[in-house]
Amino acid sequence: MDQHPAQPDPGGLDIETLPSIDVPQSEWPGHSLLRRARINAVGDGIEWPDARYEQLPQLREISLIADDGILYARLARQFNFDRFVDAATDEYGPAQPPGHVPDRQRFYTRVTDNGFHVVGVFSAATIAGRRRYFQWLTGAWVEIGLSGFLYVRDDIDTHFSEVTGTQLDETQPGATTTSMTGEDVRTADTAQNQFVSEPTVELSPTLPPRSMFEPVVEPPIEPLTAATFPNIAPPTPVNIADLLPPPAIPPQQVAPQPPVAAEPEPAAAPVAPAAAEREPAAVPAAPVAPVAAEPEPVAAPVAPRSAPSDPTVISVLKETAAIQRSIAMALATVAHRSDIDLIGAPMIDHVARVAETFDATADYVRHCVAWLHDVLERSDVTEQDLLEAGIQPEIVDIVSLLTRRDGADRGAWLSAIAANPDARAVKISAVNDNAAPWRLRRLDAATRSALESARAEALNLLNRP
Repeated sequence: MDQHPAQPDPGGLDIETLPSIDVPQSEWPGHSLLRRARINAVGDGIEWPDARYEQLPQLREISLIADDGILYARLARQFNFDRFVDAATDEYGPAQPPGHVPDRQRFYTRVTDNGFHVVGVFSAATIAGRRRYFQWLTGAWVEIGLSGFLYVRDDIDTHFSEVTGTQLDETQPGATTTSMTGEDVRTADTAQNQFVSEPTVELSPTLPPRSMFEPVVEPPIEPLTAATFPNIAPPTPVNIADLLPPPAIPPQQVAPQPPVAAEPEPAAAPVAPAAAEREPAAVPAAPVAPVAAEPEPVAAPVAPRSAPSDPTVISVLKETAAIQRSIAMALATVAHRSDIDLIGAPMIDHVARVAETFDATADYVRHCVAWLHDVLERSDVTEQDLLEAGIQPEIVDIVSLLTRRDGADRGAWLSAIAANPDARAVKISAVNDNAAPWRLRRLDAATRSALESARAEALNLLNRP
């Protein structure tokens, strides 16, 4: 049923035929609902700046009228204020503004956002001039107060909607006929105590106090005897001599027999071969010198940059190196974020290994060049971008030298790199990393052979004086 039997009867009047209420604009600031209203710029309607979507259908029913130059807001005499109560509402004050008929009991359901699962049933009722809020739990209405009602009503993860008493009876039988007044009113604590009683704690026997310095006397341990295990038969005595291995039999001594001399066979007379059948005397062959294997190309040692000794210069060098290294690492990480090498590994791993071969402080120029040596060739980053990012011009020039342009001759390009000590050091480190044995084992034979040939050619060119 829609009308709760415990609700006060509004004088037996038909709610639908009651006249509406006109509230003058001067009373709006003290009205629990109209204090949120604003007159629009044209002056012919009411705006609700902070209204929520669920409140708009009721707010549209409030009209603005003018009489003798005074503006009034016209509301229905029985109005659902449950949608508009907030934390500033006096929970113990009147249920509605003056002039309104006490609102009937209303029922609400809280469902999941998709509407498939009901997670709570709630009700608001006017009792003794106050609007009170309840939740249907374990076959009874439990009062949750205004704060509990606001929490479930304004939860953004669920949908809060009003239902009729008939709709509620279909899913929660007895909810519309259960009284909320008198002794039946319960709180969340009393509902919990109905099913969860105080736990029973069995007290352990009180032990006499004992000093921490009192020695602990353990009970004596009884020795194990045959009577301790009555179901186990004792073992049969065995002679220890029967368990020893048999003595070894010494070998018999046999006197050695003198050897018997064999009779010599008569030697046959040598037969001279015919002149035609004689083989020519073997001529000793001249010694053949072994063929020396072609040595694998080895990169000539690269001399590191000289480190300063002045403490002031060292301090400035450390700060500059840290800044340049941070910028170079960031640029390389972004430029190679989607690049992979021949074995399917991230390209940034190869760049990082090359950079690790140079000290990040004492040799920071080569270290930063190593981070950036493939950036210009494999991305749309330009030399100007590097300069604007804060990379020193010296580093940008070396990176540009290491970048092979379209149509450039490989030999001339490598020769130009060989003429620059910093570029040559970084290029040799990159070539060696690309052709490292652990990487070559993951490639097919054709790719491995081509990579080894390219490495040999590059090192030969880079090692030329």
